[in-house]
Amino acid sequence: MSGWIRLNSINYYVENDIDEQDLEAFATAVRMEGIQRITGVEARNSLILPNATGGMGMPKIPAREITNPRFLRRTKVSHCDTRFIPTTPARLAADSTEPSSGSIVFKVPRTSIEFNGELVTFWEAEDANPHAEVWHADYTGSSTTWDSEIEVETRATNPATDALIPMSVVRDQDTLILFTAGAGAAAAKTQFSTDLSTWTDATTGISTAPSNAPTEGENEDWGLLVNVPGVGTFGFIWDETNSVVDVFKTTNQGVDWTSSLANAVNAPNGVHGAGLYYDLNGDVAPYFIVDDSLWAYDTSADAVHLLADFPSNANNGKANTVWHNPFTRRSSIYLSVSRGLILSYTWINTQTDPRTVFLDPDYFGALDSDMQGDFWRMAVSSQWLAFSKGGGSASETAWIGYYDGRAELFEGDEFDPSEGFHFGHQISTANRRIDFLAFSNRDDDSMRLHFSERTATTTSDTQFILEPLAPPTGPTTINYATPSAQDRPRVDMGFPHDAGALLAVALEADDLSADNTGEYINLDYGVNAATPSTDIGDILSGTRVLALASGAGVEFREVQIRENYIRDAGDTSQCAKGHDMEIIYRKKVLKVSADNDSRQTLRQLPLTINLPKSAEGQENQTAQDVLDALYTAERSSILVPLELGHLGISSDPLYVEVSVRTVNHGLETQSAEYRDQPTVLSTAHVAVRTLA
Repeated sequence: MSGWIRLNSINYYVENDIDEQDLEAFATAVRMEGIQRITGVEARNSLILPNATGGMGMPKIPAREITNPRFLRRTKVSHCDTRFIPTTPARLAADSTEPSSGSIVFKVPRTSIEFNGELVTFWEAEDANPHAEVWHADYTGSSTTWDSEIEVETRATNPATDALIPMSVVRDQDTLILFTAGAGAAAAKTQFSTDLSTWTDATTGISTAPSNAPTEGENEDWGLLVNVPGVGTFGFIWDETNSVVDVFKTTNQGVDWTSSLANAVNAPNGVHGAGLYYDLNGDVAPYFIVDDSLWAYDTSADAVHLLADFPSNANNGKANTVWHNPFTRRSSIYLSVSRGLILSYTWINTQTDPRTVFLDPDYFGALDSDMQGDFWRMAVSSQWLAFSKGGGSASETAWIGYYDGRAELFEGDEFDPSEGFHFGHQISTANRRIDFLAFSNRDDDSMRLHFSERTATTTSDTQFILEPLAPPTGPTTINYATPSAQDRPRVDMGFPHDAGALLAVALEADDLSADNTGEYINLDYGVNAATPSTDIGDILSGTRVLALASGAGVEFREVQIRENYIRDAGDTSQCAKGHDMEIIYRKKVLKVSADNDSRQTLRQLPLTINLPKSAEGQENQTAQDVLDALYTAERSSILVPLELGHLGISSDPLYVEVSVRTVNHGLETQSAEYRDQPTVLSTAHVAVRTLA
């Protein structure tokens, strides 16, 4: 069959029948280097999500970043341990035995220090009289018990209204110095000891004291101590009456204290944090934190240097520490600010060039609602900055997490303040803070992360996570919680507006059982922003690939996968260990909208155009003019209209891309000279493709 069509507003005579062909959206990929991949096979498309070692906080991977390893190694939210390869359930917490001594009631652990080969905690306590007391207890790893209890101080007051609270302890050479807030004439009191058995009051103590007697379990920040090696120990003490910080100093291991600087800075709610870093001169100096600012104390000039300011909040700085970031290879002050943020402050080389970075694990709004809230405590190891967060309201459940430092490697558009945050452990009851946190391997050389869950105003439950820094592959035994789930980010495979078939999900994993009575991984999915709660099946030792809808697939535009890690119920050390996830899919790339034939798929139409006959149908046109018009349509930067019966009419044309594939040139046989031999245009083979 043959006939006329209209392309780019010009009539053409087509000799052939037109075979309407679907246009394949994917082509076989041939890699120029490296190993060929299964994704290069046209019949199979897949996305690989490696272990989420980049941390959580990524709700959706943008289409343009679908090949970016930084994004592919992230989760939306996780209750698994993603710090290592492989991914495992979260670490299991175990109870410690609280200290006990006769009629003494140990209330809350307040501060700790490693001294003489022991981890020593100082507790708010009371006896049966009742008297307010301070006791310290050593940790015994073999029995996981806080014991070797020794009384530090007793005051004959009513503990409910006149509590005695150990606030801060430091080591100055071979001496421990303890600062305690209380009531009465010796309200602010410092004591020192060289053996933990005998505690001696300072000869000349700190004169600034709370104006209101502390009550049991109160969380006011009356003051903190910082030791500067070779210089002395400094006390940053809150003058509650005048809402300022007074600075005191001892150079003889706590025996005598002198006023170093009165009214140093305004402090509406106390001294929230303190430690050892640098002042603006680059000299080693103590720092301290109040509601709206971070300060360094210049020990040579007895003056303060403002390091950073921020919006005022009574909880700012309650979590703070100095940590050497393994990615940036610099030491920085990390402190909690506002609600749920961390400020990283780094002194670089001059007082005009500090580096301040705000970190936010919930920057993209990815965390679960019960994981919101303030940071409360921090503890450091060589590789991880551990923190406790949340639990300050009925909608929050306190949890422990880890920051690996990688977010601070990037600046500008590459900076992601949520990168590098990992889950550690979450308690089960809302509105309970974790307000004590400490790493220690003292007593039995087994590393533990000790923490205290504040069960009520005046009660707490001390617990620990055994070997929190060891990788799952050993050599130490790890105890795991169950179940633990993590949600991968939503992914659209780089085609955000096109639907397709989600065919299967595969997960490589180790230590799987043969059925779901042991350790296994259950997978759920959600499509097009739906919660990933539809069951796919279980990853078992003999089942690593799970087909959806018996192989027919599920229609999707984007998909999110949830991994549910189930530990062996009878053995806390046995759990599934996850690796790479493969999402196997097929996308159908469509035109933007259907044409008058109601088809929305991309397609191709092969045309054989008779150039001379096409010229005859148009006034003053030659075959060359017709060919030039085709070339014009081919060069068009926008699609051109095609009118071809029911595929396209003048009122509703089919818009196409034109490609002139071949042109046939005939030869005139009557010419005797080769160089004068003319050619005659006969046909042009043209492909037109629908794209929109």
